[in-house]
Amino acid sequence: MARPIHADAQATRRRILGAATHLFSEQGPGTTTMREIARMAGVSLAMLHHYFGSKSDLYRACNDAVIEELEELRAELEPGVARARDMHEALEHTVRRTYRFARAHRSTVQLLMRNVLNRGELDPAYRDQVTIPFLDRGADLLAPVLGRSTEQTRLALLSVNYLVIRFALNSPGELAQIIKRGGAEEADRIVEDHLVRAARALLGLPSRGERDEPHE
Repeated sequence: MARPIHADAQATRRRILGAATHLFSEQGPGTTTMREIARMAGVSLAMLHHYFGSKSDLYRACNDAVIEELEELRAELEPGVARARDMHEALEHTVRRTYRFARAHRSTVQLLMRNVLNRGELDPAYRDQVTIPFLDRGADLLAPVLGRSTEQTRLALLSVNYLVIRFALNSPGELAQIIKRGGAEEADRIVEDHLVRAARALLGLPSRGERDEPHE
């Protein structure tokens, strides 16, 4: 049975976005050419322009795709948080899943940070649709429970976010070298545990005991 044309078009679009995100995040939009993107995606230059028009249009589409991916993560996280027995479990679930997502989508995270490096701030659409709503919802939910001000809670959540992003940006080899313990997988486990403890400390939650201590 023939593959639907629409499915092929969607696959081509995803391949182009993947190649563009990788190159934009590694090289920056200024030095990345449409020809390089077409070559990596395995399409002609004419097809690339057909799907996305100009380079600025493609760059915007990559940033929009980042927002879509993070919205999917949020939708995935919410049921786990709702099922959590207490604040500790909800926080641990969120931190671990977010870190794993960021590690698996390093090009996406790099693209977000590329905007900061190039312009001194996050992409406005990402900031307004993702970062600020996350801080608003999180602070409104957690501040009364923690007995802290909304401002303190927002800063703590922002600090946790920055920690997750910075650790996620390390290459697996570099992270293992910095941790100086085991290989890449063990380094990731150690960092996950550390991020859970750091999030609890920043938010003022006491430790629940041994389950999150570093692996021996």
